Amino acid sequence: FVFAILFGKLVQRIFLGQLRAIETEHLYDRTWFSVTETCLAFTVFRDDFSSRFVALFAILLFLKCFHWLLEDRVDYMEQSPILGPIFHARVISLSSALFLLDYLFIVSAYSHTIARGASVQIVFGFEVRQIFILIDY
Repeated sequence: FVFAILFGKLVQRIFLGQLRAIETEHLYDRTWFSVTETCLAFTVFRDDFSSRFVALFAILLFLKCFHWLLEDRVDYMEQSPILGPIFHARVISLSSALFLLDYLFIVSAYSHTIARGASVQIVFGFEVRQIFILIDY
């Protein structure tokens, strides 16, 4: 758990730098709502709880957090008149990385569902598909 938080902080420093206060506030609000909503969705598959489930849930939450932070940065970009090329490079890099990770996660969930039938992977795939769409818009 501590490793995941440290890794998240490292990725945040690389792609986003210091978070603004509003970004931190949005992150806390959205995370609380997302965890609650996702846990309710997972009650349908309560027999599938395992260490793999916990790992996938952590990855899903990690991806969601960075999607929300990217969304806030793009909003900031629209409001700020002058931003340097490093800012733009960071946003494009983060967007590309999230796009790739989302795609791989969706393909994995689809393959797992086709191979083993309906499971919690359906919920994971659907959740990632939702945040995947955010990158396009």
